[in-house]
Amino acid sequence: MQPKEIYQKNILLIAGGIILCFLFEFLLPSPNFIFPYNLWIVIFLFVFSFSFYILLRNKKIFVFLSSVHTSISILTIYLFFLLIMGFLPQNDNNSLISKFGLTHIVVSYPFVFISLYLILNLLLVIWKRLFFPMNFKNVAFLFNHIGILIVLIFGSIAGFDLIKLDMYAEKNKPVWYGFDDRRKIKELPFAIELKDFKIEFYKPNIQLLKIENENKLKLIKQASIDKNNIELGNAKIKILKKVNYAWFFEDSVFSSYTPGYTKAIYAEIVTPTEKINTWLSYGTIAQKSRFVRLGNYVITLSEPQPKKYVSYVKVYTKDEKVYEDSILVNHPLDIYGWKIYQKDYDHDLGEFSNVSIFEVNYDRWLSVIYFGIYMMVIGAVLLMFTVNKGGKNVNNL
Repeated sequence: MQPKEIYQKNILLIAGGIILCFLFEFLLPSPNFIFPYNLWIVIFLFVFSFSFYILLRNKKIFVFLSSVHTSISILTIYLFFLLIMGFLPQNDNNSLISKFGLTHIVVSYPFVFISLYLILNLLLVIWKRLFFPMNFKNVAFLFNHIGILIVLIFGSIAGFDLIKLDMYAEKNKPVWYGFDDRRKIKELPFAIELKDFKIEFYKPNIQLLKIENENKLKLIKQASIDKNNIELGNAKIKILKKVNYAWFFEDSVFSSYTPGYTKAIYAEIVTPTEKINTWLSYGTIAQKSRFVRLGNYVITLSEPQPKKYVSYVKVYTKDEKVYEDSILVNHPLDIYGWKIYQKDYDHDLGEFSNVSIFEVNYDRWLSVIYFGIYMMVIGAVLLMFTVNKGGKNVNNL
């Protein structure tokens, strides 16, 4: 069978399969191959592919399904789906593209079809190579491709088994459940009690904004309030006073470290046409922002951005263990394979927040996927030693 013929047949087969799967996705509920059903499907694929090899290894259909040209065709479509995932937010909703599975690609019928086709192709290749002479090159090839197979299989089924919840923890109130994306409650094998919450902010900047319309301001320029003399456009600004925990009462300003405070500066603003002494501040839950308008421009303070925030928690496990730990952004807490990430907090209260929002993830296949990656890397390194400097194979199979 010629390569061109294989490519053409694959295009027809894949296109027909994907169109049919898009129709399934539109008309039927999304597939839900959760454990242990997904594991049974994997076992069936191994048994089916081995039987296929034993019975049909000398037939044209085996040559077609196990050829490198078939691999290239499927991989191209597989990578195309991954590319779509990179451009479209993967948040299930009621839009038209969601009904065709494009907002939940990894658990959609089209992606399941192309993944199964690719897995079948890999399995047939591996069965064929298992019965080749076991020299160094073939061992390297098998290590690499079995690693790829493990990553592909368990990476695919992990999308069905992945548990992803939001946990809302209030101070001094243990919580042992989370909410999925449909707001359904799921009980967890542990409880978390928020003991304290700490946050650090970057200092706000003094900003020059252009008024584009009633609801839109465009940032033109900004500068740190650490500087006493600042130029923003045609305005020269001299900072005369700073109040870190400011509260405004009519024309008076006082300092109090309580929820709703703002950072304020008293500044002298000089333009070619006027001179203004005014307070500038950002808005909070309790206070409006203070700004000055200069024609189509506004000068004010930006809201401070969080630099670092951490939740100090007490953990209660089902085996009656109790311990204290901390959860930071990008530094999750690991409990029995569950990953707890710091996701959010009460922005209105800021450092006074008494609520931490955690993202709780559990992937039962993660360790298996890591094993596959190690095999794939070992195989790739071994394959490097099968090629000499001239690029020719040391061992010919």
